[in-house]
Amino acid sequence: MKFLISLALMSFLFTLSSQASLKETLKQDFEKVAEKTTEFGRRTGRQANDASLTSQVKSRLLSDNRIKAADINVDTKNKVVYLKGTVPSQEQRKIARSIARSTKGVVKVIDLLRIG
Repeated sequence: MKFLISLALMSFLFTLSSQASLKETLKQDFEKVAEKTTEFGRRTGRQANDASLTSQVKSRLLSDNRIKAADINVDTKNKVVYLKGTVPSQEQRKIARSIARSTKGVVKVIDLLRIG
């Protein structure tokens, strides 16, 4: 009888120990998931913001009568705007850079435009 009680007690203690270990493992897993979710949210937010900046710059270029913007591609990464393509003159290149730089939220403009 004592043996059965001891065996039951050992089994109970083992179960409690396993549950504590499982609880700690689950807590660590949850913290990892929370960290990854937060990082994903930041990345997604940056991507959405970059897409918005790209649209704003392109829209401003297209609506400016001083420049032929159809041949200008705009890409944005981490609030840095990349201007690519061809413009007819140095003056239009300067205008395109100016428009991109003056767009709210843009931190830097990389001019990869060609004249031709």
